[in-house]
Amino acid sequence: MNWTVIIDYVPAYREAMLLTLRIGWMGIVLATVLGLAGAFIRYYHVPVLSQMVLLFLVYFGTTRMFGWNLSGELTRWRTPRAT
Repeated sequence: MNWTVIIDYVPAYREAMLLTLRIGWMGIVLATVLGLAGAFIRYYHVPVLSQMVLLFLVYFGTTRMFGWNLSGELTRWRTPRAT
């Protein structure tokens, strides 16, 4: 085993470890804030916000889960032509 090569890459591994920990903590903080906001909405029965959260989850959740494409071109309402 070539220890000089391993020792040369220790600073790069240290930087990568710190970046991973930073990203992990940012994810934990963001998830906590979003979770507390959702809990607040559900606990205090804010009807409009509760419906908006549900609509957001259903809209984006079903499209991702089923692979649907809901672009504006596909979902616009078509009105019959006047004759």
